[in-house]
Amino acid sequence: MKKLVLSLCLSSIVSVTTAAADSAIGTWNIDGVEKSVDALRANSQRMLSDVGPLDVLVLQEVISAEQVGEIAEAMGFPFWAISDFSPPLSITQNGYASLEVAVLSQIPMKSAVEWDTTGREPTGDGYRPRSSDQNLETAELDIKIPVGDPRPSRGFLRVELEGGLTVYAVHWKSSRNESCNPADLENAALR
Repeated sequence: MKKLVLSLCLSSIVSVTTAAADSAIGTWNIDGVEKSVDALRANSQRMLSDVGPLDVLVLQEVISAEQVGEIAEAMGFPFWAISDFSPPLSITQNGYASLEVAVLSQIPMKSAVEWDTTGREPTGDGYRPRSSDQNLETAELDIKIPVGDPRPSRGFLRVELEGGLTVYAVHWKSSRNESCNPADLENAALR
């Protein structure tokens, strides 16, 4: 019986590894605050011609589900999910205060969950990820471990795909090409 269980566990690991190895996965910081929908569609088409078809694409600096839907349509992705960390642009009036991450996929999604650091501890702000599939299971993660001080300023989106592949979308604070100045050190601590 132990050999059977070990064999099943190993075959599960191998099948997940094979699914990941056979998938073309990309990431793209779309600079959604600065780009129009038309520019994002054009950039999507250029990416397809430069990189070729992708099975999964992770997006950063997204500010709306509409942007994600437009990119998904332009690139032929039938499935997508977007985090809901921040209030929308209509409330913040500042795109950089409304940043989200997203996952686009050719592979059907099983679930989309987020860990949101912006709301009340530890479960976030009560707003779940949004998706192209209204029936997709979505949730906020309740992580019951200490995350340190300072508390991370950004969360993550985790999307489980059929076939065993799990994708994490993150967008960590950058150093803005600075080095060892106080702002960079603060951002490094948040990362």
